[in-house]
Amino acid sequence: MTAYQNRASSDLSPEHRRMVEEICAVSRDVLEESGARTITHGRELPKGFSGRQRNRAPGVLYVVHRPDGSTSSVFRPDEVDPDNPGLKYEAMCKKLGGPGNVLYVHPSQRHLIGDTRVPVIFVEGIKKALAIVSAARAEGVEVLVVGVLGVWNWLANKKPIADMLEIPLEEREARICFDSDVFRNPDVGDAAKRLEEHLRGRCTAVVKLAYLSDQADGSKTGADDFLAAGHTYAELAATFKLFDPADLAAERLKRADMLRIMLEHLGRTFWASEWKGMGGHSSRDVFKVLVDLAPDRGKLHEDGLRVKISRRELARMAKVSSRTLQKAIERLEEMGLIYRDTERRKLEERGAFVLRASVKQYGDGRSATDNTTTALVSSHSGVLHLRASRLRWSSPARKGRRGVVRGTRRVRLSLASNSRPTLKRLGKIRGAILDTLDAGGGFATLREVCEALHRSRPRDLVRFKASEKGHDGPLVMLLEAGIVQWVSDVETRREVLRLTPDWLQRLEAARELGGEIEAEHLELERHKRQGAAFRRRLEVVPDPAPTEEEMRISRERRPLERRQAIEAAIARLFAEHPECRMRRVGQIVCQLPGYLSADFQPGEIGLPKDAEVEELLAGEKAS
Repeated sequence: MTAYQNRASSDLSPEHRRMVEEICAVSRDVLEESGARTITHGRELPKGFSGRQRNRAPGVLYVVHRPDGSTSSVFRPDEVDPDNPGLKYEAMCKKLGGPGNVLYVHPSQRHLIGDTRVPVIFVEGIKKALAIVSAARAEGVEVLVVGVLGVWNWLANKKPIADMLEIPLEEREARICFDSDVFRNPDVGDAAKRLEEHLRGRCTAVVKLAYLSDQADGSKTGADDFLAAGHTYAELAATFKLFDPADLAAERLKRADMLRIMLEHLGRTFWASEWKGMGGHSSRDVFKVLVDLAPDRGKLHEDGLRVKISRRELARMAKVSSRTLQKAIERLEEMGLIYRDTERRKLEERGAFVLRASVKQYGDGRSATDNTTTALVSSHSGVLHLRASRLRWSSPARKGRRGVVRGTRRVRLSLASNSRPTLKRLGKIRGAILDTLDAGGGFATLREVCEALHRSRPRDLVRFKASEKGHDGPLVMLLEAGIVQWVSDVETRREVLRLTPDWLQRLEAARELGGEIEAEHLELERHKRQGAAFRRRLEVVPDPAPTEEEMRISRERRPLERRQAIEAAIARLFAEHPECRMRRVGQIVCQLPGYLSADFQPGEIGLPKDAEVEELLAGEKAS
């Protein structure tokens, strides 16, 4: 532990002062105005810090000056937390009175908050904010610098925090200055995109992003590192470009050679793998969605690329049910293409899959096909560049039924489910044919399509059904829908398959006819409702659970309560219809449900039975 002697309680130690002033390029006047000070022992931390946080002393305590004029504190320990190396800063605990996520504005800049003529820079961290304030002050530039204590910490419960709304943004130029890993780390990139969407939604005039380069050793560069290297504020301002999500993905691919190589490997794996039957083609679409997400969400992993996505989102994008998705994941794992990686995942976080990709076969790291690399850099809709929407399987007709009670043959007493007619759809095998034609530039011979589907007989693709119960080949429906057509190849004098000029429009019309678009909208709305319910789960106070003694008493009392409820129903029935006294037991039982009280609990037995009513009527006659 480092000792800091001969120092006033409100000062920074020489070691900390050197770290902030020299390494982070913060001027002394800006630093002194910020109120930062050295903490030698955990007891010096103000109220709001937990015992665990106090045990991490010594370090630097920064005063967080918020946009509304109030203050908070954040502590940066000197030593790295071995259990969580990425946790560099400790904020005040909300359970101990801390304010939660807040923004930082240097006290000398509070007068600039309301001046929308002055641009605003959102930067990650207090030290980086102090560095930019120092550089701008040295050059006499007026700019509002807002420190975000973590790229996602301008949000709380997925909504902008109150401090964010304190900063006027209408018709104001906004700049996002995250570290250079915004082009390497998909989490940071997603945070930048989300922040840009929020700024746009508040009528910001223009949004720009800092394009900082990595360090020579490959480590990330922040605004403080850039300025500490001798650059000026004007040079930092020159790194800002108009925010464009597509350009963000392009820059990511340009900077990450290993990412490009792995994407090429995944693309080749997709086309080389054999996808058999309905289950295989469902797995194909799931794998295709994961590969398409890899350029934006993929993070380098020792086994390939790690992609974060929730199961529900993955099922929705691949157009499969949750049950089919589980089977597809298991099949892909058996094929050695992916595996699940959910270790240390929090409840609110999305799951993750690792797409296995090897680069050893490329020797010096250069791709075997330069054209693929060029295409990857120039287009970012997905590594496979396939334009056709994922298709759903046909849906068989279903007759409405009530079903039976689990473990018995008793028919349920609920209403029957709605009947459903047959929905004839193109299906995923025809989708694979369209992908093959699209990847081949819109043309392909029947043999090439057959080889891409790993089938042995080309005629099976175009055969017509020989009987009413037979099946047409998969190409027949595409030809009838006007999505593909036969054309003559002048050079070979043979007919080849070609996508029609308006094949995308005809494909959407076929999806509309099969109810696929309506199903997508319903699924998306259901996804939103369930997501909102999950976020509100802590707001619902659960009912107190009964004790074992209370449950035992309830079980013992249940037969008596049932008997009393049936007796009361019989009494009401006889009072309203005295003639029922002369009817048979079965007729009385059929009329009893309408006279049972609303709080009657059928339980496992169900509605009153003949034997029960007969016993009660016999007892009534005997009395």
